[in-house]
Parts: sequence; C-alpha cells; structure tokens
Amino acid sequence: MSTNVDPRDAALQAAFPTVPVPRFGALADLPIGRKRLLVAADGVYLEVRSSALHARLRLATVDTPNGACEEFIAPTGGRVDQNWIGRLAELALASGDQEVAAGILLGEGGWALHRPPTISSSGGHVSYRDDFDDDRLLVDMHSHGAHGAFFSSTDDASDLARPGPYFAVVLGQCLSHESLTWVVRFVCPPYLIPLDTEQLTRLGFF
Repeated sequence: MSTNVDPRDAALQAAFPTVPVPRFGALADLPIGRKRLLVAADGVYLEVRSSALHARLRLATVDTPNGACEEFIAPTGGRVDQNWIGRLAELALASGDQEVAAGILLGEGGWALHRPPTISSSGGHVSYRDDFDDDRLLVDMHSHGAHGAFFSSTDDASDLARPGPYFAVVLGQCLSHESLTWVVRFVCPPYLIPLDTEQLTRLGFF
C-alpha cells in the first residue's frame, strides 16, 4: 500500500492536526498560537490557544476507544469579572439606537477595554478601523441599537475572517437595562460555536 502523503494534506495536518487522546498516557500541552482537533472517548473536541485564551470545546459526540478529556475555557488574565461585560453593556446603552463596537483585550496588567476608532455608525451598522491585536483579543462586541441581538451574515463573514480564538458578543435592544439582550459565541474559524451564560460560567469564562 502506498504511503505517499499529498503535500497539501501534510500542510493541513501540520497547521491543524487531528490527535487521538491517549487512553493511558498524557496529552501533550498545546503551544500558544496553535490549534488541534482531539478525538476523545466521547467525541471530537476543538482545542485552541492564544496569548489571551486557552479553550477546549466539544464539536461532536461519538464513542471511540481513546482516552477522556474535558471542555474548559481558561482566559489567560483570569476569569472575566461580570463587571467587564457590564462595561460593554454601558457603552451599548449610552449609544442607544446607534450601533457601537468595543472589545476586551489582554493588557500589561490584565484585561483592558478597547474602543476601535469609529468610521461611521447608525441604527443599522457600525464601521470602525480594526486595530485589535488578534493574539490578545478575548471579546469582540458590537451592539444592534434598538434591534434584537443576533449574528447577521455580515457578522459571520467578519468573524470567519479573523484567526481566533475569541468570543463574539452582540448586544440588542439597547434602549434600557430592562430590554437589553445578548448573544455570544466562540470563534475559531471555521467554527462558530454558540454559548449561553450557563455554559460560560460552567466552563470557566466567568
């Protein structure tokens, strides 16, 4: 049987390897800047690591003879105090029916709020100069003004154009604290993984 490997397959496996989880031995640590698929006893997991974030999330459920592993979210700067999400919410509420964008990045002394320079904004869009440091990005947020919180096709294209990993957040109905809603997902192209508050808390984000 031929053992020749197409160079394109070799390049793909080098950049994004698929690794069986050892049943008896230990799984090697993942270096910063890398990602991999783990085939574990109960499914296939995505593991990815940047300077700001180390995370492992299950993509699919399947039984295999391999070893076990667990999901987790480990922000490098420590769990994110919900006050940080509150600060993003206050920005959205202050802008009311006008869309706004901001983010949470890993700074020298921990988490830092960053507002990219706005180019234009209205009740249906926000355009800004993208000066985020992708390796230090934890949360990328924008609001939908008076409209509901959801990920549009434009949001999908924008998220898939970033290397990840990070959390994308959309805040909607930003006219009052009582009406404010949000959606969040984990971004690591080609994956966009919806998450809820319970999952974020259980896995270690908050």
